[in-house]
Amino acid sequence: MKSLFIVDDDKVYIDFLMPALQRHFQVRAFYSGEDLLQVIDQQVPDIITIDYDMPGMNGQELFRILKEKCPDTHLIILSSNEDGQVVLDLINDGVRDYVIKDEHVIKGLLYAIEGNSDLYEDWEMNKS
Repeated sequence: MKSLFIVDDDKVYIDFLMPALQRHFQVRAFYSGEDLLQVIDQQVPDIITIDYDMPGMNGQELFRILKEKCPDTHLIILSSNEDGQVVLDLINDGVRDYVIKDEHVIKGLLYAIEGNSDLYEDWEMNKS
């Protein structure tokens, strides 16, 4: 089973994600980028989801660090921020997966992890 780390300062949101993700992954939660960085040298997961808006180190800063420290880890940004400039800045930093925190976040996250953008696009077009 693949390992997945969630980095999000919102405990309620982590509690929402955990049950669905634990069916597919070994999941561990961190409430800040700083907390994650304390253990990342000892345990590197297959996947890390990173909240964009966090106090202290934000998701973009954490992504930049992890991209260097864990080049083989699948990094995914989660955010409720739909600002096009933010997304463009993240893409310029190398982010390939950006999932909006909405009512479909779990499906979007699973599609991003599976790397099946065609399935996600089909699902987006058919949801109502």
